[in-house]
Amino acid sequence: MKSHFCLIQGANVIVGIFIMFIVFLGLLFLPNKTLAATPPLLPFDNTGNLYVLDDGSDNILCITSDGVVTIEVTAAEIMAVTGETSVSFINRGIAFDAAGAMYFTESSSDCILKRALDGTLSVLTSEADIMAVTGETSADPEGIAFGSDGFLYVNDEYSDSVLRVNPTTGAVSVYVNKATLRALVGNMEVDMECAIVGAEGGIVYAASDRSDTIFKITSGGTPSILAGGTPPFSDLDVFMTRAPNGDLIIADNSGSDTIHRVTPAGVVSTFLSKAYLEACIGQNVDLEGGIAFDDSGNFYVAENDTNTIYKFDTALQCSIFVDAAAIQAVTGIDPYLGGGIAFAPRPAPPPAAVPTISQWGMIILSLLLAVTAIFVLRRRSYMVSK
Repeated sequence: MKSHFCLIQGANVIVGIFIMFIVFLGLLFLPNKTLAATPPLLPFDNTGNLYVLDDGSDNILCITSDGVVTIEVTAAEIMAVTGETSVSFINRGIAFDAAGAMYFTESSSDCILKRALDGTLSVLTSEADIMAVTGETSADPEGIAFGSDGFLYVNDEYSDSVLRVNPTTGAVSVYVNKATLRALVGNMEVDMECAIVGAEGGIVYAASDRSDTIFKITSGGTPSILAGGTPPFSDLDVFMTRAPNGDLIIADNSGSDTIHRVTPAGVVSTFLSKAYLEACIGQNVDLEGGIAFDDSGNFYVAENDTNTIYKFDTALQCSIFVDAAAIQAVTGIDPYLGGGIAFAPRPAPPPAAVPTISQWGMIILSLLLAVTAIFVLRRRSYMVSK
């Protein structure tokens, strides 16, 4: 019996050594775990600040939620990549992708530019690229917006068509042409300028000035009339955005000087009346500048007569966000807010931390398992010896 017990004990020791050897091999061949490298900081702050195309200084401005103004992209930087000797942002648009890369149109070069997350500024789509697909002798890209499919959609005022642009390659195509849009409005002239926005389900909304029409373009490029006519509209050559509830908010300039609300069903109502806007500003109003909502539902208007950006809270109470003097103090030039404005996206919250076991923790845990296994085997051998 004693010799039998010794044999069992010896076997237990061998099994224990074998388990520890297997654990050692497993740890030996575990992949080395190192901390992920900290990504480089963006060259500009894209954490929900407002970006403004200023045609006075020809710079792109960044404005924090506290109203602090800085120059984000200079005219010199833009001219360096376009090869032009001037910059113009009149009736030009600006948009951001979900990651924070910036896209904007520019009038002197008639091209679409991109500022990547590493700070590189480049021509995404040139005037020649646009002319090649429209067949026109020039191009005039104005309003710009992202669709829910991740493509850029651009109103080209020269061909009066809606373009579709790949934001990575810059490849451009005609999404909806002038003839198709004119056919919807009884062959009236259309004038596709600043007003364009994307919506869920691949829908794009774009407005025409001469026909005073808002078109709804479904996924695949089939347009229909969402709302139109005079009244309620009079001059839709300005900007459009979307309210937090999905309604369209569109400025209406000359004469009307009203900001309209248009539901996805095409019901038109007044969002901000001329009388209310003039009471806020204290003088006549000019709605040639951009409009935008922040992620808290506050509404911003770049008013072109005072060249001041006004903020309307969720109750539509008005206040001055940044005035012309604050902008001029930074740029040294009187601002001219006749271009678009857009909020950069706030970064997504970091994923919840997942508990992990360090390599030393794995060693200790494995040793504990090995010791437990030996103890169980010894206990079993003791019971057998009894």
